[in-house]
Amino acid sequence: MIGYYADKLYGDRLKRCYDMAPPRIQQYLVGEMDYVARYLVPGESVLELGCGYGRVMKYLSERAGAVYGIDISAANIESARLFLRRECNCHLAVMDAIRLAFADHSFDHVVCIQNGISAFHVAQKELIRESVRVAKGNGKVYFSSYSPKIWQHRLEWFELQAREGLIGEIDRDRTRDGVIACRDGFVATTITPEQFRGIVMGVPVTFRIEEVDESSLFFILNPAL
Repeated sequence: MIGYYADKLYGDRLKRCYDMAPPRIQQYLVGEMDYVARYLVPGESVLELGCGYGRVMKYLSERAGAVYGIDISAANIESARLFLRRECNCHLAVMDAIRLAFADHSFDHVVCIQNGISAFHVAQKELIRESVRVAKGNGKVYFSSYSPKIWQHRLEWFELQAREGLIGEIDRDRTRDGVIACRDGFVATTITPEQFRGIVMGVPVTFRIEEVDESSLFFILNPAL
């Protein structure tokens, strides 16, 4: 699935996915960024995993000190450089989220929202371990997934993307229970609270789970001291 984002769903095509989002999904997208922003203190550092073309980074850059973004897609990073060209506190790099080239305890906040924990299609425990590794001892790590309560709006959004040829045709036989499957192999899943508890088992963190706006499930982690 990493290849799908690197080869098909990147740059301007990725931006179109967000630009065409219906009002309820726009509310969800902004609501997630607002949720993270409320915890930011001026001068603090933020790392976003899977930054795409820079949409979340731009929003958070107005509230933080330095904002770093990494993405596996070089095309996304080039699009982000253009999108963020006026944001002097934003820094970008092509990088794998489970092999971060940052020292331990580098960031006040590590952000992987808007279902990145599922969309990356990497080993989720490794993703969490690596995110926690680069967070400061008193820092926060944010993951999010969709709330089941937004399922119909989410499905409508993906149907719009499919009609525009941005993703494959929706496979109706396989699309259910939080999973959206396309006939070209693209699959978008979600993480339940029970699944998340299983993933973080053995990882040295404390965490809480919070539903936001009947849209998102937020998993907020603090490195165990």
